[in-house]
Amino acid sequence: MISRTNPRSVPAPIGDYAHLTVVPTGADLLVLAGQVAILASENVDVEHVIKVNLWFTSPIDRALFQKIWRQFHQGSPPATTLAYVSALAQPHIQVEVEVWAARYPA
Repeated sequence: MISRTNPRSVPAPIGDYAHLTVVPTGADLLVLAGQVAILASENVDVEHVIKVNLWFTSPIDRALFQKIWRQFHQGSPPATTLAYVSALAQPHIQVEVEVWAARYPA
């Protein structure tokens, strides 16, 4: 089972995420570059997500983001990084999402 914790030896998270996610031995790691819908094609869902990296090119509405983010992770937030960058791969792209997930062997 995937474990998500916030160790007492470090300050509490400043947002809705876990500081530490531990993947059990034998799980497959799936790394998705901007293709979250691929989770379903690999027979995994949000509970299998262990890490999310989000890059934005301009400021976001934090309240709206938090609402959508909480709906996505359903009360079990993965380890997460949110960063602002000056540009992404193409000028029209304003958001990039990288997702890491773990899949248990059948």
